[in-house]
Amino acid sequence: RQFSMTECLGLVSHLKEERGCRLVLIFNQDALKGRDRKDFDRFREKVVDAVFSYSPQISDNLELIFSKEQLTWVQPIFEGLQLNNIRVMQQSKWAGEYFDRHITGLSEILVNEVRAQVVRLACLFYAFSEKVPVARIGNYSWRLARMFDQERQRPGYADLLEKIEYVTERYDLNIIEFLTTGYCDIDSLKKILTELDQSYAHKQRMTEFRRIYDMLNDNFELEQTEFVRRTHGILEKHSTHVPVDELLNLLPALETFGVKSTGKYAKPALIAAVKAAHEESLDRLQQLSKWPEVNSLIAKRRAEFRKKLNVETLMILIAGSNGWDPADYVRLNEFSTDAIYDFLISSKSRNVQALTRELLRRVGADPHRSDPASAASLLIAKFTAALQKIRKRSALDEWRVSDT
Repeated sequence: RQFSMTECLGLVSHLKEERGCRLVLIFNQDALKGRDRKDFDRFREKVVDAVFSYSPQISDNLELIFSKEQLTWVQPIFEGLQLNNIRVMQQSKWAGEYFDRHITGLSEILVNEVRAQVVRLACLFYAFSEKVPVARIGNYSWRLARMFDQERQRPGYADLLEKIEYVTERYDLNIIEFLTTGYCDIDSLKKILTELDQSYAHKQRMTEFRRIYDMLNDNFELEQTEFVRRTHGILEKHSTHVPVDELLNLLPALETFGVKSTGKYAKPALIAAVKAAHEESLDRLQQLSKWPEVNSLIAKRRAEFRKKLNVETLMILIAGSNGWDPADYVRLNEFSTDAIYDFLISSKSRNVQALTRELLRRVGADPHRSDPASAASLLIAKFTAALQKIRKRSALDEWRVSDT
């Protein structure tokens, strides 16, 4: 920068005309601005004999740095930003290689999203750090950004983020930490990714499973024998990990398209569903099942749920919420009077008396209360007996029970 453009071109002219030198000038044309640009345009025809422009496309430069596979998530980002800086491309690749070592074994969808996010943040950091405060982007979503007021709420760099469809992810701070310091808390990153991987793994399984619909509906290219082969492969891999209702509805239709022996997928799928089921879904699974083994497993699962429910939990379900299920009366009745008594005298909860009072009020108002054999009547009898037993312990307990 010690020479002005005029002085530089004057020296070139002198060396060329007076000394017979041949010179090559290399310029970054986009960097020529202001007075230098005006002086260059003014004297270029007098000094420069030939001009050659090297202007590779973004895709050309990307192909020098990234593999064909990497281009699938890299190219849309660089083209969205219209960024053709080969140095930034190389820096982005190096950042990606660092994180690739720590995302092996995760679901394919999550791996690809992390890779793309690394490239997004690397581009913003290395090429647009003056415009985009990468470390302070915060909870930004390009979709929500379109709802913001253009003048008052949208940040100045919003257009850049929209071009690359940037949305804040939980692992962004780990990526930014590496970009700014060359270091990343790997333990923290792995913890975040492991938590995310469960939902992403399910998403990936559903995506692969629903390729069956794509093969049916996309076009006429796939022959039936190949459709049958691929469908069996998908079912073998994913039938126990997808919603069982959807699977059981699909299997009969697949039979009509030549996919035989689909029944072998239904039973394992139901078994897997029962093992992971919430209690309220067991009735539905019972309706779907035609196998004694599955029905036996459902009964075992019901017993497990009953075993987990104690007196306190059932009292809270009946008396501690705005809505309650009278079916819980039956469950609470499975506990003896002595068990109810032991809970009442040992609980350290500050609302046992209030909970007991509300339980007796709600159960006492049950429409079947007049039937001595009803669950409501039996429950009232057990709690009354337990409270009478407590009343006899002392004058204080007699007052407490009377208040209850």
